[in-house]
Amino acid sequence: MPHHIQLEDHGTGIVISLTGIVTGRDLIKLNQQIYESDPDKKLRYQVWDFNLVDVLEMKTDDIQTLAIQDMEEATANPNQCVAIIGSTKTLRGIDNIYHYLSDCLVNTGFQSKSFTSMDEAREWLAIRRATTMQKCV
Repeated sequence: MPHHIQLEDHGTGIVISLTGIVTGRDLIKLNQQIYESDPDKKLRYQVWDFNLVDVLEMKTDDIQTLAIQDMEEATANPNQCVAIIGSTKTLRGIDNIYHYLSDCLVNTGFQSKSFTSMDEAREWLAIRRATTMQKCV
C-alpha cells in the first residue's frame, strides 16, 4: 500500500494520502504507527485521503479494530477529528460502518465524517477546531 504522510500545524494535524490496493491490515498498522509517533498527544485531526485508491479490501473486523484503536487513543487524547475522503465507489459504505462503530465506542469528543473532496474536509475541520478552541477559552 503506497502512502504519503504529511504533518501539519506543528504536528497537531496529519494528512494520509493512500494509493493502489489498501487492506484493512494496512490501515490498522498505519493507524497504530500514527498514534505511537505522537507520544505527547498533540494530534487534533487526521485526514485519510482514499481518492487515489484502486481497491479497498476491508472486513468488518478490520473496521472494528480501527474504531477500537481510536477509542483507546481518545482516552489519552480526546476531541480529535477524523476526515475520510473518497468516492462512494471506493469506500463502498466502509466509512459509514466506521462512523457508526466510532460513535458507539468513542465517547470523548472524537468525531469523524466522510467527504468527497479535500476542500470539504478542510472546511469541516476548521469549524470543528474553532468550536473546540471556543470551549477551551
